[in-house]
Amino acid sequence: DEALRLHKESLTSGTPSVSATAAVMDILARKGAWEDSLSLFSELQERNALKCDGKSQAKCLASEAAYTAALKACKEGQKWQEALLILESLHENNPETGPLPYEIGIQACARAKQPDA
Repeated sequence: DEALRLHKESLTSGTPSVSATAAVMDILARKGAWEDSLSLFSELQERNALKCDGKSQAKCLASEAAYTAALKACKEGQKWQEALLILESLHENNPETGPLPYEIGIQACARAKQPDA
């Protein structure tokens, strides 16, 4: 996919930003490449790039966008267990986030027929 290729190319010039990675993740999730989207999310987690310290609004918004994109990928892939783990991580790393990631997490569980999860 073109979005993933461009993201991989950006790695040659350094580490891509969280917001750029989140945008690629969102495109991948919407195109049905949810595994690739979750793989990019795992890379962000490994880099410890998702922690929102409350000092930088831009960093917190980028973190929220990455979590939202990962949850969209879970929804598309019907990965409700993964969605719950991502929501737990979101609560730990970005507790001041808005409602959108939580709504998408609920939708991921509902799509996988796990509304009580």
